[in-house]
Amino acid sequence: MKLEHEVVLDLYLLYMENELSPAVKQAVDAHLSECEACSNTYQTGEGFFDHKKELENKEVPNTVDDKVWLKIRLTRYKWITAVLIAIILTLLVTDYKSGREKLMLEFENYYRSQELLPVMFNIVKDQEHSDLEYVQGTVHQFFEATMALEEHINFIERYQLDKTEYYFCINTSNFNSMLEIMQFRFDQGMWSKTDEAAYKAIHRYFGDLNQVATTQYRKFKHGYSSYFELLDVEELDRFYKNINILSDSYTRFHKLPEELQPMGEKELTKMVAQILGVNEKKVELKKESTLNGNPYTYQFHIEGKYDGLIDGLNGQLLEAHSYPTELDGPTLSREETEEKVKDHVEKIYGSNLAYTLVPMGINTSNTSKDYKLYSFNIVPNYKGYPLYTPLEQGTVMIINARTGEINMFNHNPDVPSYKDIEKQHIEIAVPLETLNKQGVTETVMIYSAITGKFELVHMNPSLDYFEKGKFYSAKTGMEEWIRVDGR
Repeated sequence: MKLEHEVVLDLYLLYMENELSPAVKQAVDAHLSECEACSNTYQTGEGFFDHKKELENKEVPNTVDDKVWLKIRLTRYKWITAVLIAIILTLLVTDYKSGREKLMLEFENYYRSQELLPVMFNIVKDQEHSDLEYVQGTVHQFFEATMALEEHINFIERYQLDKTEYYFCINTSNFNSMLEIMQFRFDQGMWSKTDEAAYKAIHRYFGDLNQVATTQYRKFKHGYSSYFELLDVEELDRFYKNINILSDSYTRFHKLPEELQPMGEKELTKMVAQILGVNEKKVELKKESTLNGNPYTYQFHIEGKYDGLIDGLNGQLLEAHSYPTELDGPTLSREETEEKVKDHVEKIYGSNLAYTLVPMGINTSNTSKDYKLYSFNIVPNYKGYPLYTPLEQGTVMIINARTGEINMFNHNPDVPSYKDIEKQHIEIAVPLETLNKQGVTETVMIYSAITGKFELVHMNPSLDYFEKGKFYSAKTGMEEWIRVDGR
């Protein structure tokens, strides 16, 4: 076998790696013994790589078999692959390093934003410096620092965060309301054991957060090893769980979390089935995301019938929505429909609830002009005094005008439940006539943000829906606040 110069040069790498067949290697050796130029190239390697760039434009002579050509291409691909892998690894390392540096920066902001909060909460009991706006502004900065931190966590931390319950989220509205209520109660001499315990719990939870954050902060300030540190996601999320549950139980019931007894899923399933008149086995129950507000809420689903929400603390039906269907036949009369509504109300709230049923008219479903609906507002009262509801967010029930079944139900979001109204012992110790407050002309019942109970108040109806200075306790004559969920 006699080889040309170009072929011998093309076989250089395979020759050096000893991957040529014996016959081809023998032919190459024979050529090298006769050709001084090729022999010099093989000995020094000079000119080979320049020549290799022209390989794609050269046709391989028929004297070289397909196996040799395949080895040449594989060798080339190995080089290209190695270069690509090196580039990709460099990009990944650079991206990881950049991400860690951003996380370290955001964690420093996070650390600074929470560092002084435990001390700032002392303003709750400081009557000389009672402005909470600065504290609430700092709480908001802490919230924003948390969101910025969450944006720069890596995929491992993200996986751990997705398994947490509170996802690094604090309900700032609830928390700020808790601080305002605490301060008001302290200033008015209403401070109780519950207030003191909740106040100490706030300091304890933020103190625990500071310890976790300090430990993590030091790890991120430890040279190159900091790039391999991971956020302690579970420890951090424990703070958000504790502070959210505390602020919810305090603002809704004026109680500590340990004083509340959540109901079991089996009992809740039974209650949904009884209220909506279905078989328990058809009720599917699922814990709702705590990010939606109430940490005890459950979603329920009844195939082909209803979807809705129920409070896992007190079994209060919060929402119910039926699946619309087109029906034929006559509509119920208003009297017949009201009787149906009363049956539903008794199942939801019990037989002792005193209330006024306010018809809101008949309307047509968006899905069908033949699907007639009656709407009602359910207004509870105590000894004739109606429950005042701001923002028109009362309890609404919409009834299928042909069957009398619930089409839609929404419980008042500002009140945990109506089931305890009849248990209240509310009296008017300060008559409306003796209350020397301008514009206060009406007596109503509210669910108090100050006490977490139903209270009779004298109200100024000319002011905006729930602003301060609108309500005064009929028991003490002191200012009262209405609870407005999420505000």
